[in-house]
Amino acid sequence: MPYRVRTVHYDGWKFRSMTEARWAILLDTLNIDYMYEMNTFMLQDENKHICYLPDFYLTDLKCFLEIKNNGKHEPLPEEQYKAKLLAIDTEKDAYIAFGKVGIKDQLKYGSMWKWTGKTGELDTHYSFTQCPTCLKFYITKHGNIHDCTCYCEKKEKVQEEK
Repeated sequence: MPYRVRTVHYDGWKFRSMTEARWAILLDTLNIDYMYEMNTFMLQDENKHICYLPDFYLTDLKCFLEIKNNGKHEPLPEEQYKAKLLAIDTEKDAYIAFGKVGIKDQLKYGSMWKWTGKTGELDTHYSFTQCPTCLKFYITKHGNIHDCTCYCEKKEKVQEEK
């Protein structure tokens, strides 16, 4: 019997899968603004154009988030290649999230991979991290609060030195 995708309605959006809707709930819980399936991109491959519709654009974090429902398995090579092309073409970071959906799982396991905007360089073990000062959530490597783009930690150190 073929696998049937069931659309899910949540907060005015029509999601193509329950997994994407669960990620939207997680993003809302973390107070991260997003746009769902914002734009289809024509990515330039060596020999052809590839149409790609990323799942989420995180507006405050200025990055893309693609959701893969393949359990704890790493993103497939084709999925990785599309994320790399998206990062290069848009000059914005592109993440693929996989594994369990939930606050504890995402904060603990770091099941997101990142392709850096402009270069398309791959890096792994990213997760959502909360800044202890401003309480906003950011995507950081290994939960390192020093990677938060709010720079609260750095601001506090400068003020302490004065």
